[in-house]
Amino acid sequence: MEAALVQTEYLMGSQVTLADFCVLPLLVRMEDLGYEFPWSDQTGVRAWLARMKARPSFKAAYYRGSLLSEQYPGIREEHERKRDVAFREDLLQRSLAGHLVKHHLGHLMTRGRHGAVNACCLKISPLDQWKNSCHAVHRWGWGMRYDPGSLLDQISLVHGPRAVLARYFEIAENALCERGVRLRFRADFDRLVEINHEHRDSWPAFIPMFDPAHNRLRLDDSFWVEALDERGCPVATHAGHLYDWQDTTLEEELASLRAFFRDPAPHLANGDSIAVEAPSARRIRGRVMGGGAVWVRPDHRGKGLATLVPRVSRAYALTRWDVVGNWAVMEPRIRDQGLARRHGFNEEEMVVFRLKAWRNHLPMLLIWMSREEAFSHIVSVVERGAIDEDAADLAASRS
Repeated sequence: MEAALVQTEYLMGSQVTLADFCVLPLLVRMEDLGYEFPWSDQTGVRAWLARMKARPSFKAAYYRGSLLSEQYPGIREEHERKRDVAFREDLLQRSLAGHLVKHHLGHLMTRGRHGAVNACCLKISPLDQWKNSCHAVHRWGWGMRYDPGSLLDQISLVHGPRAVLARYFEIAENALCERGVRLRFRADFDRLVEINHEHRDSWPAFIPMFDPAHNRLRLDDSFWVEALDERGCPVATHAGHLYDWQDTTLEEELASLRAFFRDPAPHLANGDSIAVEAPSARRIRGRVMGGGAVWVRPDHRGKGLATLVPRVSRAYALTRWDVVGNWAVMEPRIRDQGLARRHGFNEEEMVVFRLKAWRNHLPMLLIWMSREEAFSHIVSVVERGAIDEDAADLAASRS
């Protein structure tokens, strides 16, 4: 940009073009969150940015209260504290790293339509463009493994009691380290589908709501968590999807198939259906997280990861989206092993799926947890200072 803007007023010449309007939001977001240092000594870029801000359309687009720093006081300072993590000096010194950081910022600056904290809350791993760390190490050949950083390096605490949540994530991370794994937050659902296919012998096809071939999964309303072993290979997963049902209910969204498909019409015409026999589904509305895609690699079962990873995921949804609750579906045989209880879910009601894109005629249990119940568990963990699982729970998780 600097090379062009020291010679012309705009990116493509003397007239403003779509190129300028495409780049402008990125720099505005970077500046708003304290990342303006890359052009602090670039006179051409600074002059161009001032010209763009002077346009009447800029004032209309960026009205008072539209910036994230105005909506979420303290978020700029939080980003400044974490800058050393997001822009590690050793990465910036590598020729490869320049590309990785640009990829990272491209996701970081994406903004949702409704002003919520989106990609800035979920700091997408720059290496998400590669299949996984195992493949990356093999391809690069010089032994570099990507360290996603701690949980608090990867996320921002937006809603809820920040001190309590920060301590909870620290305790959860310690528990994960004791089990020989670390977590990475991701948003590339194509990779989640690949992992599912690679491990189909231990992981049946997961629910369509997390398959980008069927559902619309955006940076601002979905994420998944990957647990990695010491070699950087996936050993466990969990995914979350935000639904904002102000004028509808879970029952309506399930019966219409809208909860799972971006376009349910062809599936309905093909005879697909969901029979909702769950009275609580009529009461579930508002901002809720749907969870799923739970998997633990067989050699890591018996460590409580099937409980611990989803709990971290739900805690993240609470602070990121301020959801009123979490819902999921579970096979009765899994419930019989005690997994629903260990997750903290209480309500269990029948839902029958007949989805050819998934598994035809599959009776499932709808499980639900309120925000108060989720926070109660978080507070109890912080008070104890540890995440405890008794022997019976661990034995059941081996099944």
